[in-house]
Amino acid sequence: MAVDNKANIKKMAMIYSQEGRWDKAIVEYKKLLALDPTDFTTHNMLGDVYKKKNEDELAYQEYMTAAEAHIKQGLADKAQVIYKKIGQLDSSKLNETDRKRQIMIKKHTEADKLIESGETDKAIEAYKEIVKISPESLDTYQKLGELYAQKGDKKESLVYYEKIVDIYFTKRMYKKALPIYQKIMEIQPDNIEVREKIAEIYEREGNDSDAKREFLFLAEYYWKEKNVERTEFYAQKAVEFKSIEAHYFKGAALFHKKVYDEAKKELEMLLKFKANHVGALQILANIHSDLGQTDEALSVYNKIVKAEEENTEAHEMIAELMLKKGQKKESAAKYIMVSNIYTKKQEYDKAVTALNKVLATEPENLEVLQKLADTYLLMKKKKEAADTFIKISDIYTKENLPDKANEAYKRAEENDPANKEIISRAKKLSGAPEPVQFSAPLPEPAPFSPKQEKEPGPVFMKQEMPVFELPPVAPAAEPAMPHIKPSDSIENVKIDYAPPAAHEQTKEDIPALLAMAESFINSGSFDEGIELFQKAIVLDPGNPEIKKKLNAAYSQYAGIPESAPDDGAAALKEEERKREQEEKKKKEEEEVKKKQKELTEELEAEKKKRAQEEENVKKRQQELMKKMEEDKKKKKEEEDRKKEETDKAKNETEERKKKEEEARKKTAEEERKRDSIESPRAESAPETDEGGIDFITVMSADIFLKQGLAAEAERILKKITVKEPDNMEAKQKLEEIMKRKDRHGRKEEGSESGKKQSKVSYI
Repeated sequence: MAVDNKANIKKMAMIYSQEGRWDKAIVEYKKLLALDPTDFTTHNMLGDVYKKKNEDELAYQEYMTAAEAHIKQGLADKAQVIYKKIGQLDSSKLNETDRKRQIMIKKHTEADKLIESGETDKAIEAYKEIVKISPESLDTYQKLGELYAQKGDKKESLVYYEKIVDIYFTKRMYKKALPIYQKIMEIQPDNIEVREKIAEIYEREGNDSDAKREFLFLAEYYWKEKNVERTEFYAQKAVEFKSIEAHYFKGAALFHKKVYDEAKKELEMLLKFKANHVGALQILANIHSDLGQTDEALSVYNKIVKAEEENTEAHEMIAELMLKKGQKKESAAKYIMVSNIYTKKQEYDKAVTALNKVLATEPENLEVLQKLADTYLLMKKKKEAADTFIKISDIYTKENLPDKANEAYKRAEENDPANKEIISRAKKLSGAPEPVQFSAPLPEPAPFSPKQEKEPGPVFMKQEMPVFELPPVAPAAEPAMPHIKPSDSIENVKIDYAPPAAHEQTKEDIPALLAMAESFINSGSFDEGIELFQKAIVLDPGNPEIKKKLNAAYSQYAGIPESAPDDGAAALKEEERKREQEEKKKKEEEEVKKKQKELTEELEAEKKKRAQEEENVKKRQQELMKKMEEDKKKKKEEEDRKKEETDKAKNETEERKKKEEEARKKTAEEERKRDSIESPRAESAPETDEGGIDFITVMSADIFLKQGLAAEAERILKKITVKEPDNMEAKQKLEEIMKRKDRHGRKEEGSESGKKQSKVSYI
């Protein structure tokens, strides 16, 4: 009935509006608003009527009510239409406050049109005028921030966003603050303070999933920044929102604060869900290590290397703990494994560091020294490799293994012939003199050209250097130092010559002599170099290589180029030598590759083994999850069954009540019929009251009393007593009602009566 009434009122209001009968239309619209004050469309239509009646102040009030309601509902388009109507009102008819607001609305409308037409700069100026008129217009600051952001002026955009966002936040207007904070984050992704505000808004607004994500991010950020207190704070926040990963950051912060028991609880909670969380395992192992629980620490580190087989940090910690327990052999093996992993990754510096940790306790570990030398070769550090090979050679010499000692020494010579240790040993073998002392510096040798043969000059410079062919000499004989006559251009040359040592030299000493001779020649000490070449050729007179080097030394000393052999034999030998070196180098590279391959295979085998173990763990986890799912399913079925039983019982109760109510109504109806039969006067003279009730019997009064409608019952009983003065039953019931009224007071009587009247009309 009320709906029909409302439709009729609205119909009449529209008819009156069309006919220009504004006052009657206003009355009808007010009736509608009395029925539903939240009908903002009616407020808008009432505003239209007031405007047509030229009552602009009243129109303004109705329009604003409707527009503000639409804004709150998020219906900005509808609000914009109404704002345009407000802008068209006569400003002179508005009070000062409303006039000021109307001006702002006009400016907003103007700015919106400029935005629609793409005139951003003009729109910005329009909004700036609004700010001047009304500095408290926060929405205008937001609009300016958005417009500057569209222009790409991030700096200016931030100025306007920051002016209002904190105000929104402080006033707990979180729904307005959040989108602005998010826009600031787009401009300044690293603004952690804004991120904290966003997280707090999510928390306050009950957005659990987003709050958890943001708090976890903040905990991780502050952990990287080494801010332990903030890490713990935000990790705890994330834990409260059921974040599993947050237990790691909380445990890490507690470990840093040395609160070991609490840290262990947090980490163990995480490991229940993520058994292979390497970060948590790492910190847990560190806790055991700090507490001196070596075996427990080793157990946890072994879990880490099972989860990450190439986790070098864990392997090194295992090696260190093994060393503490006195397990030197096992520790060395682990460090070698670490070195192999670093070598595979081509992180040679770290591989060297790992090997040196073994050598710190076992300086004569040949396996480690050999790996160290090979690693230096991979790093192209030949000097360090030669030093290491010399150490290996010394150890083999000490162990009376001359063959292996010589092999290691030769490798040292091949990689660094000018090594100080090699030259020193060559001196000891050859009894070489101290470096030549010149009384004057030697001039730079002149470059050779064919013209020199035609120009006059010293006889020595015109001659070709002879190829020395010396007769065989007994090994024990000491060679005599030849007398060298330098050219006329070399003056005041003084050569200090020391007698040879009484060491009996053999062919095995030749490489050392040659290496030392070449070192002297390269440093400009020709006399010492030539002397050592002569000693070498005495030990092996038929060696063409030594002859060639000696000729080259004489040529370089004299300042003329070395004569090339006619038959090209030297070139062939040089080529042969290079080929041999290349083959040797290739062989060494193949050996290194072979070792790397073996290492890779070993690591792959270990990886497969651990993969299998991990697969078994996953399988067990899956079985556990399956069991948990089954339990969860059973629990849900049980809950559904209980709910079904509860619903069934509830329905039965409602059905029973319904039947009881029907029975009660039926009984009441029968009593009413019986009373009507018993009261022929009432039957013969029915009466209709104002509320539409067509019977006034004591039974009807009883019905109203049972429903709590005492006022209606009183009214009926009064009518009965007027019509039937001798009806004692009606009088008695009326007296009871009046006594009850006296107890409850006049005020309650009036309000109760009003309520009952409305219900009577409904009945």
